[in-house]
Amino acid sequence: MRSLPSPFSRFCKSQEGNIAIMLALAVMAMIAAAGAAIDFGRYYLRHTKLQTITDGALLAATMHAKEISGSTQPDLLKIAQGYVNNNMPGDIQLDSVDLNITTAASGSKTFNIELKGLQPTTFMYLFGQKTMTHDVLAQSVFGAGRPVELALALDVTGSMSGSKLASLKTSATNLANTLLKDNSAGTAKMAIVPFATYVNVGTDKRGQPWLDVKDDYSTTKYVCSTVTPVISKSNCVKKTSTCYNDGVPYSCSSTSCDYVYGTPYQSCGNQTTTYKWTGCVGSRDYPQSLREGSFDTKKVPGLLNTSCPPAITPLTNSYSTVTAGIKALSASGETYIATGLTWGMYALSNDAPYSEGMTKADAANKQAVKAIVLMTDGANTRSPKYPYHNGTDGTLSNKLLAEACDVAKAEGLTLYTIAFQIDDTTTQNMLRTCATSTDNYFDAGDEDALESAFEEIGKSLSVVRLSK
Repeated sequence: MRSLPSPFSRFCKSQEGNIAIMLALAVMAMIAAAGAAIDFGRYYLRHTKLQTITDGALLAATMHAKEISGSTQPDLLKIAQGYVNNNMPGDIQLDSVDLNITTAASGSKTFNIELKGLQPTTFMYLFGQKTMTHDVLAQSVFGAGRPVELALALDVTGSMSGSKLASLKTSATNLANTLLKDNSAGTAKMAIVPFATYVNVGTDKRGQPWLDVKDDYSTTKYVCSTVTPVISKSNCVKKTSTCYNDGVPYSCSSTSCDYVYGTPYQSCGNQTTTYKWTGCVGSRDYPQSLREGSFDTKKVPGLLNTSCPPAITPLTNSYSTVTAGIKALSASGETYIATGLTWGMYALSNDAPYSEGMTKADAANKQAVKAIVLMTDGANTRSPKYPYHNGTDGTLSNKLLAEACDVAKAEGLTLYTIAFQIDDTTTQNMLRTCATSTDNYFDAGDEDALESAFEEIGKSLSVVRLSK
């Protein structure tokens, strides 16, 4: 006689509800997996967003450190936190923002930011996972980025006098602050090339093998001239007319009188004329006037008794030297733009007449930027009559500038151009074409726009870089 199965044995052998239970468990697993996939998808989207925010906060703090000398770590942390707070997604709870700064033996500084935030879950919440943690890192370095060699070819003609020159000095100094003020590694260098009708290489260059300039001298001649004395004048009238300074019109006045003259007579005596070189140079014959090389056989002509701007400041990483060169700028003379661009190219060279720049091979190996900022406030009013620039053929000067731009680009230089308060469309288009790209051309209609143009150039050349 068989024994009856026990209740427990019957329960174990029963299959009447197993499929429903297994199905329910499978559905729950599928819901959990789908929910987790959705939550993780949202997590990765938010993580990418937070990485962008952290990078932006880091750059904001780093750039503040470059621009504001003596910024403390709490100051910079406040900058970073402000950036994060203004950009934080509403569904993320910010836990912390930490910033650390380390200084290397080379003088470069490394900025590290760590951002932590909590993201609430939607489906995983049902299974006990209420939040997911974001831990985002970013790192930046400045003072040891890719090398930058920059020449500022600046129009300092008579039309730049007054507030325009003051604005130029402020703008150029701000650019020096960006590139050189915190430049312990010496990776950034600047040159200042003031130009008008001519440029000034400095009297210390006398005797250089690339320069042809006579010694200063004086001549004395016995000269007789006819003198007609004025006995009286009457009916004097002051007249207002239009005069021109570097092609820019301005109001001027003169006085017209009725004169009574006496008997002419001869005046004789020794007349001494002194011929002195103050650093002004003209152009070599075309096409060498626009190119590098051959200075041993085709030397730069030094011009005696000629007016020109303050001397060129050669390429240097010295902040004080560059800012002193900017401070010394003064306005006078007429405009010949090609000479400014050409000497900007010479200033970046590794060979005569200036040799402070990197070689092309070295620049390529170090991924260096070699650039010129060409700023002018007007059209060409002078053209070359070699070696002097005392012609008035603007069409010729425009043609030579266009060629000089092509030569500089062929040398691998990056060109930025600024049209400062220029209404002439021919000059605007010429400068736009001269720039390496349309983004490198700035139409600065006023002094604020000029400062903004230099600021944008500084940002594009800044050695600040994200390293992680």
